Amino acid sequence: MDKNPNPHVNDLPMLVYGLIVLTIISRLFPHPFNFTSVGSLSLFAGAFLPLQVAWIVPIFTLFVSDAMTGFYNPVVMAFVYIGFACCTLIGRSILARSQNPIRLFISSLSSAITFFIISNFGVWICGDYYPITIDGLVNCYLRGIPYLKNTIAGDVLYSFFLFGSYQLIRTALSKTHTTYAK
Repeated sequence: MDKNPNPHVNDLPMLVYGLIVLTIISRLFPHPFNFTSVGSLSLFAGAFLPLQVAWIVPIFTLFVSDAMTGFYNPVVMAFVYIGFACCTLIGRSILARSQNPIRLFISSLSSAITFFIISNFGVWICGDYYPITIDGLVNCYLRGIPYLKNTIAGDVLYSFFLFGSYQLIRTALSKTHTTYAK
């Protein structure tokens, strides 16, 4: 059984629900391609939630927002969803015990690259956009580089904002709890 090493798991449900709603809303507003908070939400879920449910957070978020904006090629969607589910594993392996800035940057970068590799493979394998050849695969990844830049920027920015905000809230709540306990 997977036990989360973080002792603050019981404080998270309302925060996670709020983050899911905010992420869905953020996907509905105009934004640069791949500059979203889904990757950082995946890392956060992986870092703080039990693994059995952590991967559900980005999948549910994507499904709801895709239902609102319109579904697309099912093969590509599957690889996008798998890519973000894998990002929860990165959050689990790098951030579950410590969320210092270096670990946060490394996990954000790893998350973006992992998502890029998996999702672009899905774009290639569906056969709608590139021929199913080695040249087609290489072309798919090369043409995806501008999206990778946006994914990296979004994952790093949103992760630092999300994890930093969480630490500030936790600190403020612990001070409030200490004040009331006296």
